[in-house]
Order: sequence, then C-alpha cells, then structure tokens
Amino acid sequence: MWDNVGVQYGFTALQSGLITVEKFVDVNAHAGGYDVNGVWQPQRSAIDPEVAALLHRTGNVTYGLQLGRVPEIATRSINNNDYHYPFRTYVNRFRLIATNGNADNHIFWTALPSTISTLEPMDRWLAAIEADHTTDPIQVKIARDKPTDVVIACWISGVKTTDQTVCDAAYPYFREPRTVAGENPTIYTMKCQLKPLNRGDYNVTFTDVQWAALQGAFPSGVCDFTMPGVGFQPNVPWLSYAAGPGGVPIGDAPVSLPRP
Repeated sequence: MWDNVGVQYGFTALQSGLITVEKFVDVNAHAGGYDVNGVWQPQRSAIDPEVAALLHRTGNVTYGLQLGRVPEIATRSINNNDYHYPFRTYVNRFRLIATNGNADNHIFWTALPSTISTLEPMDRWLAAIEADHTTDPIQVKIARDKPTDVVIACWISGVKTTDQTVCDAAYPYFREPRTVAGENPTIYTMKCQLKPLNRGDYNVTFTDVQWAALQGAFPSGVCDFTMPGVGFQPNVPWLSYAAGPGGVPIGDAPVSLPRP
C-alpha cells in the first residue's frame, strides 16, 4: 500500500559517505515498484491521494492517540528477517511519542524466555487501573498505575537486563529503507509530498551524466519529508462500514426507551 514515487533510497547513506554517488544513482534508477498483484515493475508504485487519506483515517496506519489509551507489553523478536521485524517496536514507540509526547503506556521485552509470560504482569497492570477510581484521564492512570517491575528489558543468556544500550548491542536491529531515505522514524508517510531536485540538497558532487540519470529517476521530484505525507490525519474511532468503503463515525450508543 506504500507509494514510493520520489523516495531516494540510500539518501542518508550517501550523505554519510557509506555509499558512492554512482551506487546511489544506480539504486534509484532501477528501484521500480510493485503492481497490484505484488509483482515487481520498472515503474515506481503510486497510490491515489484519496487512498493514502483513507489508510490514515480508517486506522490501517496506526495512530498514537488511540494507541496511548491502552497499556502495552510487547514481546520483541530478534530476527530482522521476520515479518514482524524488531524495528517495528520502535516505530510504535515513535508514533506514541509523536502524538502524546511520551510512550508511558508501552513496554517491550526482548528475547523473553519461554518460562516467562506477559499475562501475569499485564493482569496486575490492568487490575491497578481498574482499582483507580480517580477522574483522571485513562492515559494518566495507565502511566501512574503501571507496576514498578514492568519496564523495558531484555534477556541475554537468560539473564534480565534493563539497560537498553546493552540490549540493543546484544540484539541489533535494522531500520526501514525509507528511514535511510530521509523518512521520519514514525514512517507515517504512505505517499510523500514532492519537491524539485536540487543539487544543493546533497553534500556530494554529481557528474552531468549522473545528475541526468537522477532526473530521469525522479521526473516529478523527490520526497519532501519535512512535510506531512499526502492524506496524513488522525484515525477516526469508531467507524461503521454499513454504507460501504471508507466508513462513517458510528455515533452515540443506542439508548433504551420505555414501551408505550
């Protein structure tokens, strides 16, 4: 469902000198995209702006506001080739922080031993929230009532550590290609706004041949990740799809009336 028109793969790697100008140009000239059947094609993938908006509005792209209203204990994989690869845990946290200013409701455990379950600590967390009869917002209760032992941690050779620097060193993770292309780590952009190519945006020197090839790869411009993605908006809770695609707000809950 992602649109990759304008995405400059390897942009930050180029800026850091990790790849050559020639490699950067070659990768982007041959990146291509996928058709509706998931088959690679030489053209970049493009989605309709209305589709991009619907992805955000209907919750196909998770949004931090509603995520922040529930406690989360995630178990993080260490397999970077898995479908649910480790970096997605951080994407979730970045989305919470971007919207709410914090990720107090989100905990993750890495390389969790099979003898340990998240159910018991989650039950204690939920029970504490349920017993909190103050009128404070649910987000406040979730943060305040979180058990003190429910913290971000990993297990190295079966030993628990709460030092995330040590955990990340033991279990490295790899970022999304789009973040290396300049996208924010929230990876919210389903379709980017475009800006014209400008040689001044790069701290490298292109030959005229390389620059012409890059212009050919991006005839309509490159992503401007300083701008919100096309159609970006908060999710709308909750939606009814009785009238068809896109959904409409469900509205107020029904009330019972006395019979005449």
